[in-house]
Amino acid sequence: MGREKGEAAANRSKSRASSSSLAASLVSSSSAAVTVGFGGYIGSSRFDTDNTTAFLDIDGEVAQQLKRIGRKDPTTKLKALQTLSALFKEKSGKELVLIIPQWGYEYKKLLLDYNREVRRATNETMTNLVTAVGRDLAPYLKSLMGPWWFSQFDSSS
Repeated sequence: MGREKGEAAANRSKSRASSSSLAASLVSSSSAAVTVGFGGYIGSSRFDTDNTTAFLDIDGEVAQQLKRIGRKDPTTKLKALQTLSALFKEKSGKELVLIIPQWGYEYKKLLLDYNREVRRATNETMTNLVTAVGRDLAPYLKSLMGPWWFSQFDSSS
């Protein structure tokens, strides 16, 4: 149960420590597959192989605001949400359909934010998106419905 004594302890101290460079060298470098983390995410952003070409068509300003939503500061999130809300009112539904998968990922994170103003602005932005997109939201409704319904019972509203 305690510390190993004698020869076993001496052998253990002579062994190499594990390292990520050793593991990387053992993986064949000939495979051209993209390394994706658990659940299809790279870092904190979603990696979706099906919609990579669709994200190339996103308006630059909308993409920038979606990136700003991911920051930690609640003031930055609020400003980005207000800007997105205004953009959702201006743009047509066909243009906005392309960003729904990324918005869905950010929406789920924003609903759990500690700041109630961020949660309120998130729901306001979602309302504007749903109004603009209309029936084109149907394919994405399965992933959005749970968090959307959950947000209706926010005690701070």
